[in-house]
Amino acid sequence: SEALLALPQLQSLNNQRVLICRGVGGRETLAAGLQARGARVDYAELYRRVRPSYEQQDVESIIYKSLPSVMLVTSQQSLENLDDLCRGQSGSLPIHQLRQVPLVVPSQRVAHKAEQLGYNHIHRALNATDHAMIDAIQHSLQHTTADEEHGKIHE
Repeated sequence: SEALLALPQLQSLNNQRVLICRGVGGRETLAAGLQARGARVDYAELYRRVRPSYEQQDVESIIYKSLPSVMLVTSQQSLENLDDLCRGQSGSLPIHQLRQVPLVVPSQRVAHKAEQLGYNHIHRALNATDHAMIDAIQHSLQHTTADEEHGKIHE
């Protein structure tokens, strides 16, 4: 949303109609920004965001049996779902181990949430494009420890 609102083409939208196709209950940031620039905004809510249900033994075998070298999340909700699933029922899984794995995120907002949740090696991509995310993954694999001088979030 923030990257779209920064585009020069979207600075003046006097009486233009914009249809935002999104999941049920999506963020209001884009709509509010476009409306402030004169757009008439409608929504087409096309899917529901639902956290999948996995058995604890599946999470253990897929994630904890051999920790990943790097993780990529593309939204705050994906991060929250990952964190919830990987804590296990009643906090029985070793989430602290997962929070040491380098984490690539697409935005400052998701990076901030990761920091709040306790992730220690956060690599923020320049943007959410495939190219930027791949660059951030490569960078994270080359720099697997937090740079104490610059904080926990790497750009």
